[in-house]
Formats: sequence, C-alpha cells, structure tokens
Amino acid sequence: MEPIFISQDFITKDFQNAHLAHFHIAEGLDKTDEALIIEAIHTDAFIEGNKIALAKQYPEDPFMDSLFKYRLLNEHHLKVVDKAELFNVLDKGPASSVQWTENEKTIYSSHLNWVKAATDKYIADQYVIISKDWVQQLDPIINLPESTVYKYFITIFWFDRELQLLTCCELSYD
Repeated sequence: MEPIFISQDFITKDFQNAHLAHFHIAEGLDKTDEALIIEAIHTDAFIEGNKIALAKQYPEDPFMDSLFKYRLLNEHHLKVVDKAELFNVLDKGPASSVQWTENEKTIYSSHLNWVKAATDKYIADQYVIISKDWVQQLDPIINLPESTVYKYFITIFWFDRELQLLTCCELSYD
C-alpha cells in the first residue's frame, strides 16, 4: 500500500498548532480502519506527505518533525474510539499538568472547533488517537528533541471508506 498525498491545512496561533493532512488510499480496503491506518503511517509517502510545509523547507531542523515516529507506532500505542469518545477525550484538554491561561484555553478551543468541523466533513466509524500524555518521554516512538518543546501533542487518524481518504490531524503546542 502506498498512500497518495492530496493536501494539507495548517492553522497556528501563539505556538498552538492544528494540522490536517489528507491521503488517498485505494488498496487494503478489506482491513480494519486501525490496521489500514497503521500500515499507511509506516510508509515513506505518509511520512513525507504529513510533514508541514515549514519542515519541508528546513529538513535539517530537528525541531520540525512530528513528536511521534510514526513508523514505530502499532496497535499498543493507539487508542481506537468512536467520534463521541474522541471529543470526550479532546474536550477534557491535554496534559492536566499544563497550566492554562485564558488565552491558551481560547486558542485550544478554537483549534478544537476547527477539528470538529473537519471530522464533520467525512464519514468515519473509528478514530485512532495517540497523545503525548500517554507515552513516556524516553519511549522509542518519541522524537527526543521534539519531546522537550511540546506542552501537548495529540495525533488523530480517521479513514473515510467511501472517499478512500485517510486524514491525519496533529494538535500541538510548542
């Protein structure tokens, strides 16, 4: 399977970021969404296509990569949820240890509304999620330079079978 990069969207404000990357997948559709997502995120096409434009512009900068080494993720790292549970997790907010200012809460809420609107555009039965809060800092799936700068980092994947569209959403605060 080789996902085909289609497009990406990115919003940022005061170092809080929301990033969406979309990929067409035409093979392996007989697999579960989770299995299909795991296979797709291990490919070079996904790794390259998911990079934000700034990371592509400055490939030597170690702080431009995603927090997670997607090639190393498997079903033990990921949580599969339905849409209601996804927003239950996201509405609680990341990292209870993070001290939020009112401005930071407002920005997070705004980005969350952007993600909710994005999920409403597609039909997905399952959402696959991983959060920095659920992983030890020295876990091999973590890119070490990045782990020191992110207050939170959440990745959500979903697959719209009708459109054969994989979406990767990264929410972060650095």
